[in-house]
Amino acid sequence: MKTFKELRLEKGLTLREIAKDIGVTPAFVGQIESGKKKGSIETIISLAKLFNCSIDEMAEIIFLASKSTKSLMRKETNNEQ
Repeated sequence: MKTFKELRLEKGLTLREIAKDIGVTPAFVGQIESGKKKGSIETIISLAKLFNCSIDEMAEIIFLASKSTKSLMRKETNNEQ
């Protein structure tokens, strides 16, 4: 499964363009892409439409990004101890 960033780059879209299209800030889209935020169901639906994929697929892409970020944060915390 492709990452959010891979989908975005494949379509040639910037964070700003996506944000404008779905009615959020570019910073928020960046946080979704990096896994720091998940977004509302409305945001997930808008992104699914924009990327021409199912809502389930987009939710999974966003969930996996979030899970990956949390895993990295846990590793960093464990290394600091």
